[in-house]
Amino acid sequence: MKNILIVDDDEKICWAFEQFLTDEGYNPIIASNAEEGLRQIENNRPDLVMLDIRLPGISGLEALQEIKKIDPQIQVVIMTAYHNVETTITAMRLQAFDFLPKPIDLDQVKAILNRVSRLKIVRKELATDIEKRTDQTPKLQLVGKSLQMQEIYKLIGIMASNNEIVLIEGENGTGKELVARAIHHNSLRQDGRFVAINCGAIPDPLLESELFGYVPGAFTGASAQGKPGKFELADGGTIFLDEISNMSSALQVKLQRTLQEGEIERLGGTKTIKINTRIIAATNQNLSQTVKQGDFREDLYYRVNRVLIKLPPLRDRINDIPLLVEHFIKQINSETNQNIRGVSSETTQLLQNYEWPGNVRELENAVKSAVVLSRSDVILPEHLPKEIQNPTSANALQMELKSALLTIVKEAIKLKKDSLYNELTNTLEAELIPTVINACNHNQTQAAKLLGISRTTLIQKLKKRSKL
Repeated sequence: MKNILIVDDDEKICWAFEQFLTDEGYNPIIASNAEEGLRQIENNRPDLVMLDIRLPGISGLEALQEIKKIDPQIQVVIMTAYHNVETTITAMRLQAFDFLPKPIDLDQVKAILNRVSRLKIVRKELATDIEKRTDQTPKLQLVGKSLQMQEIYKLIGIMASNNEIVLIEGENGTGKELVARAIHHNSLRQDGRFVAINCGAIPDPLLESELFGYVPGAFTGASAQGKPGKFELADGGTIFLDEISNMSSALQVKLQRTLQEGEIERLGGTKTIKINTRIIAATNQNLSQTVKQGDFREDLYYRVNRVLIKLPPLRDRINDIPLLVEHFIKQINSETNQNIRGVSSETTQLLQNYEWPGNVRELENAVKSAVVLSRSDVILPEHLPKEIQNPTSANALQMELKSALLTIVKEAIKLKKDSLYNELTNTLEAELIPTVINACNHNQTQAAKLLGISRTTLIQKLKKRSKL
């Protein structure tokens, strides 16, 4: 970075900036009004513009919009001695890089110069990658070249060639629905409907009517026409039963009959309806262990577990993170008509060092958040969420939980316990769940995320323990 344009009608400020920037090794360009500043931009294309708001003629905010039309990559810092909430918000909304109140703090200016210099360096590093990105249109696809994902792709191809029931296990955010959609869209049923339903997000009475439909007058509030359920809507296609482990025992019985007979019965009705619907189920739990706990029917488990696809957590395939980041940036560019170049190598390192309890979904949110906060076309470390910049504090509780679990396992082995799993489960639910909830200030959503279970499952476990 070399050329820096100062646009200010105060000669003393321009002189001070000229002396400071020259001493720092930059080439300052001075303009006393916005019109002259815009001409300088056309002729010299500076990397950074320090722009006063109150100028004779065109205002600083109007000039900011014109600068972005000329070259969106030019970073503009707004300066004013009359700052207020409204002007600050307006400046940042118009894509200002930063906002400096007067009198100017030179330490703040140095920090801004450093950030802009880093942006320019990263842009050069990413220039080759940008040339390779010819297709900016996001597609329905799984992303990753790790060995774990290669095995997943193989299973998707195998299952797309038949109509067997598939069970997908994986932590929240690992892409279970995306795998289900990939199986459907590559199968002979691709012309049929793909119907997804989250069994853990809908109360049992409503879930039954959603799955199987209902006849007129089946319950209070039922429409006079009745309503087909998801199984009927997916006839000839695929139904995706997400979080199937949260389904009540009564509904499990009804689902078992549906899978066995290939027919359904609407709620309140007596007529059976034949269906030709492929079932793909998913859960964020180990379903075999859920069966051992008595929370899922064994007969239904063996029926849905014809073929198991286990998705790896993101922390076990960190080499896929750069590919995923590039994929999300392509999506953002396509959806918002931006031209985000990419992330710095330091940013990539931070992303690969993080534990990712929310997996790919959390990574996507982090990238989208960073794009908004970057105010430029490059993502730097400071644009990432704080817990990713400083992973130690965010992961401290998880490390404590892992240590406690290891201690319990070692003690159980010493005592030669016959039922190690049951003892571990009981101890964890009795001790660790309340500990996590307290640590999260009783935020159940955050606690469930740390425990690796859904919020619905956490609530069910708390209710179950309260009755003991």
